[in-house]
Amino acid sequence: MQNHSQRLDLEEALSRLITKINSITKTEIIGLAECGGRILSEDIRAPISLPPFRSSAMDGYSIKKEVYLKNPQQEFEVIGTSFAGKPFSGSIGIDQCVRIFTGAVVPDDADMVMLQERAEILPESRVKFSENFENEDHIREVGNDIKKGICVAKSKQKITPYLIASLASLGLTQVPVFTRPVVSIFSTGDELRDPESNESGLRLGEIYDANRTALKALLQDLPIDLIDLGILPDDKEEISSSMLRAAQKSDLLVTSGGVSVGDADHVVDVISQMGKLNFWRLNLKPGKPLAYGSINNTPIIGLPGNPVSTIVTALLLLKPVLTHLCGSVPFPPTRLKASLDGELSHQIGRAEYMRARFNQKNKEIWVSSDQDQSSNRLSSFLDSNCLIEIPKEEGNVSAGSTVDIIPLNFI
Repeated sequence: MQNHSQRLDLEEALSRLITKINSITKTEIIGLAECGGRILSEDIRAPISLPPFRSSAMDGYSIKKEVYLKNPQQEFEVIGTSFAGKPFSGSIGIDQCVRIFTGAVVPDDADMVMLQERAEILPESRVKFSENFENEDHIREVGNDIKKGICVAKSKQKITPYLIASLASLGLTQVPVFTRPVVSIFSTGDELRDPESNESGLRLGEIYDANRTALKALLQDLPIDLIDLGILPDDKEEISSSMLRAAQKSDLLVTSGGVSVGDADHVVDVISQMGKLNFWRLNLKPGKPLAYGSINNTPIIGLPGNPVSTIVTALLLLKPVLTHLCGSVPFPPTRLKASLDGELSHQIGRAEYMRARFNQKNKEIWVSSDQDQSSNRLSSFLDSNCLIEIPKEEGNVSAGSTVDIIPLNFI
């Protein structure tokens, strides 16, 4: 067990966790309709080209370009029509053309599509064209979008709706993905009550547990099987037996509460006695107390119990770790530059992430924050849409200063 007094910066803590926690390696093949949000386990190459045939980019008439360029005033006989899905099967003569629609197959002996807006319809199925000032063929060649054999998606990539559309257009019906890791979560604390099973209401000294519900909501976009193990009392033996059972059926355990300094905060002691404890302090506000360890080779992350601390550490630490666990590669959260509307107090020595709200004024981004950043104030998130990131080296921040913000919907 490492020294409890050791404090780690967020980046160092995240790096250690990703190094110590192995990504899932089991794979499976699933249907395209069910693969949204999953992580690819193999590169995918295009089995066909798109389009798989020369197709028209516009509605118009397919002709021989050389014939038209020699005599732009020439009349052409319309000998047929090429519809999307119903191609024209004949051949085109020197003074002939084929009516064609967007997406339809261009006849083999045509190499130009004249826009219908430039067509002058003449009697006896004949047509002539005004000058083609664009000098474009309006033909999509084979592989114009995707060429056969190229890599369209890489292993470890998250499957988005846009990728699904591309895979469907290539005729793929099944994809290889990593299996969903099992992640078990629970809260600890004698004062906590589950709002779904507490019909009698709260007694003096009790509060409703918001942390598990918040975690489930924050993690729902990840391809994991989340198991809610409920609330554990501040009892070392019960915490020990519950964590041991959970470790046997989980790829990762996440606890909320029980990791700060206090006689009733038993999670750290249990991890130390039953397995390995690696660290449990972050140089971060909110969210200083955090435990990491393992029981029977199952990694455990112990988040702080204050609701705001739970949410912030889940956003900045837990989600990237789970992204890695799922087989993907976590990226740093998107940061934007904003001008500070008002002053902020900050003590040098700890990085701080303040709940705040940004908006655009005259094409510039401005951000403001409530000065009361207490870690128990869940209400501070109600009007917030970002976190202001203040590095540990900086002190008080004056009004008008440029700060980094992390939009909450980008995490």
